[in-house]
Amino acid sequence: EEKSVKTIRVSRKLFATYRSINQAIAHAEPGSRIEVEPGVYRENVSINKYIEIVGVGEKERTIIQGLERPSVYMNAGYAVMKNLTIKQPRTRNMDTVYIPNGALILDDCDILARSSVGIMVLGSEAEPIFRRCTIHSEQNAAVEIQNQGKTILEDCHLSTGNYASIIIREGNPTIRRCTITGDEGYGIYVEDRGRGYFEECNIFGFDYSPAIGILRGNPHFVRCRIHDGQDSGVVIEEGRGRFQDCRFFSFERELPAVRLSKSAQPRFERCEFRNCKGGAFLFEKNASGLIEDSDLYGFTHAPAVTIRSDAHPQFIRCRIHDGNLEGVVCTDGGKGLLESCEIYSFNGNMIAILDLSQLDLLRCKIAKGNGHAIFIAQRSKGIIQDSHIDQFPKFAAIHVTQAADPNVIQCEISHSMNGVKVTENGHGTFEKCVFRKIEGDVWEIDQGNPNIYLCREEGKSSQNDSLSHDEPLNVSEPLQELLYQLGQIIGQQQAKKELREFILYLDYLQDRIKMGIKTLEQPDLHAIFIGPANTGKKQVANIYSKLLKELGYVHDAKLTMLSVTNEIIQADQIEPAVWSKKMEQATDGVMYIYDFPHLESSELEDQFLSFLKTFLDTSKHLGSGVVVLAVLEKQWKQWLERMPRLSTFRQYHFHDYLPEEMVEIFHRIANQEDYHIHLTARDQLGKEMIHLWNLEIPKGNYERVYDYFQQVKVVHSLRCSKLPKHLRTKEVLTTIMPEDLQLNGDDIRPDHKEWVKLLRKKK
Repeated sequence: EEKSVKTIRVSRKLFATYRSINQAIAHAEPGSRIEVEPGVYRENVSINKYIEIVGVGEKERTIIQGLERPSVYMNAGYAVMKNLTIKQPRTRNMDTVYIPNGALILDDCDILARSSVGIMVLGSEAEPIFRRCTIHSEQNAAVEIQNQGKTILEDCHLSTGNYASIIIREGNPTIRRCTITGDEGYGIYVEDRGRGYFEECNIFGFDYSPAIGILRGNPHFVRCRIHDGQDSGVVIEEGRGRFQDCRFFSFERELPAVRLSKSAQPRFERCEFRNCKGGAFLFEKNASGLIEDSDLYGFTHAPAVTIRSDAHPQFIRCRIHDGNLEGVVCTDGGKGLLESCEIYSFNGNMIAILDLSQLDLLRCKIAKGNGHAIFIAQRSKGIIQDSHIDQFPKFAAIHVTQAADPNVIQCEISHSMNGVKVTENGHGTFEKCVFRKIEGDVWEIDQGNPNIYLCREEGKSSQNDSLSHDEPLNVSEPLQELLYQLGQIIGQQQAKKELREFILYLDYLQDRIKMGIKTLEQPDLHAIFIGPANTGKKQVANIYSKLLKELGYVHDAKLTMLSVTNEIIQADQIEPAVWSKKMEQATDGVMYIYDFPHLESSELEDQFLSFLKTFLDTSKHLGSGVVVLAVLEKQWKQWLERMPRLSTFRQYHFHDYLPEEMVEIFHRIANQEDYHIHLTARDQLGKEMIHLWNLEIPKGNYERVYDYFQQVKVVHSLRCSKLPKHLRTKEVLTTIMPEDLQLNGDDIRPDHKEWVKLLRKKK
């Protein structure tokens, strides 16, 4: 049978058995229930046993008020207090509820203080729970926590006059569904060793201090609303903090919703910032932070994001839009990264990078502005890569000025007044950018010196290193496109330049013929590509074949491929039938002959050169058929002695790739398998390519990069395998980070038979 609970009645009536709560506690057995009738109980209630104290009348009329000690002192055990009003003791600055020990449950109580703390929790043994309570202090904290115990607040209302509603100096309390408001003080203040888990809280109305202040603390906020204040919503100095699915809105004064400084490192995930007149974020004094999948909009008096004084935040997959001024301003040496973000609909510049700052943008969409998409000035830098810039009808999409020097790589710019404006000694490198439907000039350059590499306006030719920013060539559109494809081949600048000039000369000859001008020259179209394997010779030959077809010099654009080692040499003998078949296929087009073995036998070499001479004679007789030979330098010199006719071939020299070209090769190989290299890994990748380039191994540089990429995939897989399944997103599985690239410490190479095992051991 359950033991019945013993009930004790306390009343202020004259003849009551117990007129004091302490008197009732002293006589109560553990587990007893003390019912307190309305009245003012001026005493210091001290609890050290399992007891339940319940107000049985109106809460507002059932009042406990201490004298020279806290009104309620919880020293040990477990106790419940319900439906009571607890006021500050008469002695000034004495805590109203003091909990150094034990588990006190306050349920549906009002705790009212003037100059003292409403509830003080300290000591590792204190584990209180507060439910449905109103806790207020006019001049001090409503709740102060200095313990490592399990403190819980649920469905409470906390407020303060000019201090802080809740202070967490140490510990990790749980605060759920609470309303936290005030006037001159903070709502929540978290210090050095403080943390705290806040869930579905409503934090608002702080006009003279921030709603949340974090000084070296690390709280966690989930689905909270922080809003309606004249000051900022969150201020963090040297602290961290995590905000998930939180909403920030309606901050009136010209201060941002979030201010971060002094190496602050918070994280915001899936948060919303709206109608904050002073902007969403201000980063300064080396602050950083990660903002992911968040929506920022509705700013009237300041930019949405301001980054300055060595701050360096990262915004990933965010939407930043609809403001009266700028979208993002990075100034005074600020740094940062915007990756996969959408920035649109601002009356000022979308992105402003000023005063020796560097802001990087990767895979962003920037659209619909009344200013510039990107304004970069005062010796600032930035990497803008794989981004789309659209609809800037009043100004140039990108304006570079005052010695700024950005790198703009593989971006698409459309529907704007101008594409790029460069003034006042502005620099910058523009690589592989595409411009569409630009109203004015694509390039407006006045006292600037940009480097323009393989950029093009849709429907016009590319601009390569040799052309800088000159006007596009006046050749047919198909020819422009093929020359653009030639320019996109990695490296081999001199060979590409010479071939391009030859094609333009052939086009010039064709124009003379079409106009009936006497033209006797019959240019020799045969070519020899001299240099090591895997240096782009096949790609160039394929484009050369198409160029000759476009100009009318051959009838078939398809390149006939002939591997000498694999196709025509069998058992140290040349197979005439195979050679004849290939000759027939290439009669109307271009035959690319490659992969020559070291012909030890002079007889074999004589046979091959004889077959080649036959093909050349046949093609000359028929007026069609072009040969491109891909040979090593040593082979070429030997053949010239035996067949002087080869000296008439146009010669193009190919060289093995340099480290910066190896970086581009890595990017292209990675893209073929849907990998991309995170912007923070660019420097590390460059270092690794220099390391590969310096290795003394019998492999070409393309092979080295390919083999290295196979290593990187294994390291990447090992890192991903350590993550829980729900964290293995598509982005994680396709993004190569700096730690995936660092292989050279142990000098592990794929040509080692146990290289996979060595990598796993290393990781």
